[in-house]
Amino acid sequence: MNEDLHSRQRGLTLIELLVTIIIAGIAFAAIVPVFVQALQVGQGDRARAVALSVAQDRIEKIRELGYEELTWANLNSASFHFELFGPTATDTQGSSTKTYDVTYTVTPVQVSATDSRVAYKSVSVTVEWRGPPYPHKKVTLATSVYRQSAGPRIVDACVDPTKLDQTNKTDIAITPVRVSYFVDEADLPAMEPKTVGIAPNQRKLQGRVEISVTPGQTYTVLYSAPSWVVDQSAGTVGRTGNEFYVYWSPSGGGNGVGDGYYSFSARAFSTLGYVGEASTLIGSMKVETGSPPPVNNLAGAASGSSGLDGVANITWTASIATDLDHYLVHRVDQNGVRTLIAGDPVLQPGWKGTGLSDSGLQVGASYTYEVEAVDWVGKPSTVRSLTLPVVNASAIAPDAPANLKADLSGNSAVLSWSTSTSSNVAGYHVYVNDGTTTTRFDTIPTGSSMTTSYNQGVGVRYYTVKAYRLQSGDSPPASVFPGYITGIVGGETWVRVASAVAATYNISAKINSAPNPYSKVKNLELWYLGPAGMTPGVKVGTTQATSGVAPVTTVTSTAWDGQPAGSYEFRWYWMKNNGQTSALTKGTFSCSGGTGPNTANPVSIP
Repeated sequence: MNEDLHSRQRGLTLIELLVTIIIAGIAFAAIVPVFVQALQVGQGDRARAVALSVAQDRIEKIRELGYEELTWANLNSASFHFELFGPTATDTQGSSTKTYDVTYTVTPVQVSATDSRVAYKSVSVTVEWRGPPYPHKKVTLATSVYRQSAGPRIVDACVDPTKLDQTNKTDIAITPVRVSYFVDEADLPAMEPKTVGIAPNQRKLQGRVEISVTPGQTYTVLYSAPSWVVDQSAGTVGRTGNEFYVYWSPSGGGNGVGDGYYSFSARAFSTLGYVGEASTLIGSMKVETGSPPPVNNLAGAASGSSGLDGVANITWTASIATDLDHYLVHRVDQNGVRTLIAGDPVLQPGWKGTGLSDSGLQVGASYTYEVEAVDWVGKPSTVRSLTLPVVNASAIAPDAPANLKADLSGNSAVLSWSTSTSSNVAGYHVYVNDGTTTTRFDTIPTGSSMTTSYNQGVGVRYYTVKAYRLQSGDSPPASVFPGYITGIVGGETWVRVASAVAATYNISAKINSAPNPYSKVKNLELWYLGPAGMTPGVKVGTTQATSGVAPVTTVTSTAWDGQPAGSYEFRWYWMKNNGQTSALTKGTFSCSGGTGPNTANPVSIP
């Protein structure tokens, strides 16, 4: 019994083990191809899924493009539209990268067999992969993109290449230059002139192309525009076949005037007014025709009190260059040393100031300042120069006072004004002129009230006020407050005051006739404007209304008697027989110096 137990515990024999291994190998040999095939199927499914994803992505991006951008060349370019297109795509999984080939077709589809105009573009995207898994499968998706407008289509644009800079073919160097836009030839019949409407109000209409330049203006090129072979003056438009063009020049027409960047665009209209899509096929171009225009009105003054404390202040008006980059200002001292004091490209890049102060100058010496404009390509303008002697500050006349008023009080003129804005003003000289002689009748020191009076008596007088420093001459005359009557004395503008021979006047109006188609005067009013002709004035007495105008009608009113000297204004309306009235009519006159109106010498209306 022990012997049988031992024999049962021996396990498998060698023959049994070999049989078992053979059976297992046969089983695994059958299973391995199934696993391999399943792996290949999975890889193929992933590749097809990626190909489909690429195709869908490209189709969606195609739908975002403009109609004119849909060309095979654009889609096949890896640099087009932010590098979102091109002939390949890649998929990275772990450390391996698979490349997919992308093929595009763009097919214009015409309206019909008899209408060659393009109705839409049919676009397809085909994606397949390189290398395993095999067999390769293609994924193709397609879409249709329709024109977004019913108007004529612009298919191309250009500028005259003979006018471009020979080094950089994108820079316009000679103007005027021919800027051309080309309309689809199939759309030209829709732009031909047509007569529309019913007689006698028929109209002749025609298509056009509007070429816009920014900054600048828009040029309208009609279908009937003449055809030009040789260059024309700036602003001339023309059409030759399907080419619509303008001879364009920036403002100023060259020599650096108007240089800068300009953007060009166009849109075409059919005869009936349907507009096509805007085209910017030219885009932005740089114009560089010469040196920039110089600055103008260079002016200034220099002063100090002693030693090297002199200061020069200079100003100028800006260059009209549209491509101005900066200004350069040099100072040349009495020894001929030339120093850059403004516009340093390192310390002040792009400096475009229109004035500066230069300190540390020698009082008693003279300095020359040179100002030039520089454009963005480094071309300098002609130099504007100004030589300034540095004088003692107290010898320079101050700025003029302002807001001079002169009101009549009885027979005296009462003057008032605003102080000069200059420093170190010692006072103000007050002058009167009687039409022949000028007399300085008062001096008002700084810090006193800016008022004085002059008993001018009877007649007309002119007044002015000038500021001065201790060692300087007078400033220019004070500016007159708006609304006050002025006169010219020695080429200068002074305030004018007139006093009356008599204290009061009796005023009347004489109406000679009424202008056609009016026949009456309505609401004749008298307004007192004061001695200086100020507005709005004060209405005197009551409104005077009249009936029909006789050959000569004199209008008087007790309210108009005993009026003071000064300026007056009649205001009235002309009226038709049917009651319709004209706009308000006005007439002014002066009542002073014994020449004012009265019943013996009425003022005529009109």
